[in-house]
Parts: sequence; structure tokens; C-alpha cells
Amino acid sequence: MELRPELRSKTVEQLENEFWQMLNSNYDQVLQGKLSAQDTKIQRIIGLFEGCHCEPPGDAEILAEVYTLAYNKAHRAVPGIEEVLVKLKASHYRIAVITNGFKKTQYKKLESCNLIPYIDLIVASEEIGATKPDPRIYQAALNKWNIHPHEAVMIGDSWENDVLCPHSLGMKTIWFNRRNEVCPDPSITWTIRDPKQILDILNLK
Repeated sequence: MELRPELRSKTVEQLENEFWQMLNSNYDQVLQGKLSAQDTKIQRIIGLFEGCHCEPPGDAEILAEVYTLAYNKAHRAVPGIEEVLVKLKASHYRIAVITNGFKKTQYKKLESCNLIPYIDLIVASEEIGATKPDPRIYQAALNKWNIHPHEAVMIGDSWENDVLCPHSLGMKTIWFNRRNEVCPDPSITWTIRDPKQILDILNLK
């Protein structure tokens, strides 16, 4: 924002939302090898400017690197999540991360947040060849442990990726509604704002 005041026509939250929407829309092309990870970053930077009715920047590649450096330094665990993971592990829950991100990148994120000791499995779309909400990626995670959908709980902040599809497969779901949105269908999920509420739902207090 400070580097490019022309983006100030929108809030940081609006820009962030648009940025992640572009990430999701381009990810299939990355998986198919049609677009490199670097190119998709550059496209997202250009898209932010176009969304603010500005000319695409001539230094989009440099701005993409600035973003990457800032992003890597900003990794933070959600407040309260480590306490939840400790209690889940103590109660013999196995914990998997199902991600549309690259496995190496996700591992580094978890490592920088000191959460790797609590994670038993990382299932990444690049390995499965399918991205959330494609049912194959959830099924791959279930198959790794040879369990049925009703034996698993999917927790996440995306309504489509972490609630709708897992629910359709028969999984229990917990929607982390971090933006305080209206729940589209309370009958199919638990909704939380604080990760510690997971312990209440699972009767682990």
C-alpha cells in the first residue's frame, strides 16, 4: 500500500480477498504446468491494479518478490490453535492438513509457526492432481488412514472447500468463520470464531 498509493482506492481486506480469489482461479493452471508459481504471483499483482482501474505496473515482477518476502515474514499461527492441537494429540486424534498449496510451502509455514510436531499428514493438491473442493483430495486423505468419512472432522475457513464438499462426502465439519459472515446453512456444520471452541464441540475441555 505504501509502495503503490494508487491501490488505496480499496481497503486492505478487499485487496486481500481479491488476491486470494485470483490465486484459487489460477491454481489449476499451475498444477497442469501451464503457469509457473512466479507467473501466477505476477498475474495477481497486475490484477490488483486492474481492479483499482490503474495501469498494470511495469515492475510487477519486483512487486511480486516484495510480496513474497513480506508474506514469508508474516506467518503466524492462529491465536489459540497450538493449545487446541496439544489437546487433540493428547486425546489421540490424528491431524492432517489438506491443502491446495504446494506441500513444501505449507510445510515451511507450519514449521515457522512451530506446529509441525502436531501434524501427522499433509495432503497437497500437487500430489493428488486435484484441488479442493474436488472430492478426490479429501478421499485421498481418508484413504491414507483407511477411515470412513463419518470418522473424520474437517475444519477450515472456506465454506465451499471445508464445509460443502466434505459434508457431501459424509464428513463432520467445523467452519472457522473468521470474517463473521452469515452461515449459509447451520444445519450441516458447527460454526466457530475461536479455535478453542473446537474443544467444546469435541468434548475435550
